[in-house]
Amino acid sequence: MLKRFRVNNFRSLLNVEFRPAGVNVLIGPNNAGKTNLCAALRFLGLTASHPLEDAIRAAVGETWNIRNVYTPDQDVEFHLECSLPHEGEMVDFDYSLRLAVDKKPSPQRPTIHVSRETLRATGAGFAQTVLLKNVSGQASLLDERRFRDEQTLTHHLSVDIPARTETTMLCRLYDVGAYPCASSFRKYMKNWMYYSFTPPSLRSPTVTHEALGLLSDGRNMTRTYYSLHNEKPRLERRLIEIVKTLEPKLDLFTYTSPDPDSVFLFMEDSKGNRFSAQSISDGTLRFMAMAYLVLSGEESGPDSLPGLTIIEEPENGLYVGHLKPLFEKLMGPGRRDQFVFTTHSPYFIDLFDSCLEGVHLVKPGVPSSEIKKLDIEKTGKLLDEMPLGEMHFREMLG
Repeated sequence: MLKRFRVNNFRSLLNVEFRPAGVNVLIGPNNAGKTNLCAALRFLGLTASHPLEDAIRAAVGETWNIRNVYTPDQDVEFHLECSLPHEGEMVDFDYSLRLAVDKKPSPQRPTIHVSRETLRATGAGFAQTVLLKNVSGQASLLDERRFRDEQTLTHHLSVDIPARTETTMLCRLYDVGAYPCASSFRKYMKNWMYYSFTPPSLRSPTVTHEALGLLSDGRNMTRTYYSLHNEKPRLERRLIEIVKTLEPKLDLFTYTSPDPDSVFLFMEDSKGNRFSAQSISDGTLRFMAMAYLVLSGEESGPDSLPGLTIIEEPENGLYVGHLKPLFEKLMGPGRRDQFVFTTHSPYFIDLFDSCLEGVHLVKPGVPSSEIKKLDIEKTGKLLDEMPLGEMHFREMLG
């Protein structure tokens, strides 16, 4: 799981550190930097599978203003520490990425390239061992199998490997056999997911074939549920039971797929009456999408890689009380997936009364936003007098 994430010179974030718990909520006023932190996490995750320019466009929609406007620094930096299972052991990873942003060719479309990239591992035979190093396009990769067999580092680094600077070396790591540990880390980062659901996208019957699950705006949900119906019927039944807390008449989901590019989702009651996704409320659709994300994560085994899922303002259009059973599942014993939420709802914040370590206060500032953790002892005492959301409303936190 992710232990520490540091980002420097990315939009409103200058040398900002985020230490997530298992379930987290980012709170603060508008334009404080909550979405910028989510975008930084999303961008870094995407660099494990996409060219830099594609990743930044997906994360923030443009390339020209990714740096902090109050600093002359040209480089953008990311650093993360995490622990992951690998071949039956836990391995600590340390990954840093430094990107150069050059506006000389075009201020409206600057070029972004890798200045420096390093991946280290500790555990499973490694001790702060450099698995990957990339300096301005000259990359080195450790042959992990030979290193672990012979415990000799220097002679088994493949030096002077030419690498494209418009992508990370991690993105171009394909030989799983020679680099199994580094490949596990890449797979973990590729599984970072970001969602900001929109009802039109959730209702859309159009199938996006290049994606297996939900897309960031909720597209592909009808196809995702249809896949569960065919491939994981037990999970579909569990989803039906939890969605029934919002729609008590629900008996089953039914589908029609008139062509390979469309799947239509219906709710059906015990009498056979059908209701299409077009008639389902916005809040129910969001709940269905989140229920899928929460329940599908419960099926991961102890040796599988943990997930990191970011969801912006999950309470939109939804009675927050319905989110409580989902939240309780996230807090269940043995859960290893991490979730990061943003919210302005005091009632959603109240769900964190027993999870104060996951509350992060994001404060606006010049030149940089700040992220602060709660004083847990002080806040815990105040909970006897008022709920957490009320404290936030009264600006008593941080």
